Amino acid sequence: MVAYGGFCFLYGIYYTLKPLLIIAVRPALFQSLNFGVKIGVAELKFQEADAELVVQFKAFKSIRWQTGYYALKLPDKATIYLRTDQLTEEEKGLLNKHLIV
Repeated sequence: MVAYGGFCFLYGIYYTLKPLLIIAVRPALFQSLNFGVKIGVAELKFQEADAELVVQFKAFKSIRWQTGYYALKLPDKATIYLRTDQLTEEEKGLLNKHLIV
């Protein structure tokens, strides 16, 4: 009983400290990433330093407006969230034209 109680105690301490251990061991997972998003008539452009990615609106599985953000879902279960307070009225209008529910 003492061994089982000790194991449960140590296991509980481990899971309590696990988030801090992940941050300490793999800080690269929590670095901020600076990139730009440009919304065009037919595509979405992501720019980071010297790399650029263009995604056509027809490639998205769904584009939905939620309160405070747009959710753009790709076929491979990846979802891009764009906050509405960081978008211009023109960009919001373009996204509204391409809504896919």
